[in-house]
Amino acid sequence: MHVQYKQNGTWLLYSKHQDKGYTKTKTHSFTDSSGNTQTSMQTVWTEKGRLFIHDLLKQKATA
Repeated sequence: MHVQYKQNGTWLLYSKHQDKGYTKTKTHSFTDSSGNTQTSMQTVWTEKGRLFIHDLLKQKATA
């Protein structure tokens, strides 16, 4: 379906689907086992993106 791919541990959308509001990126802060504060980026689906994926799967099921 070529919607997303993983690069350096981060999920990204292919250019065709970028800038459509399907995902957003969140920064997550946490404390590691040494007591240092670290951050990681998380890609999360928006409601618009969830509906987009749902429609893609529906189309594929009926094709």
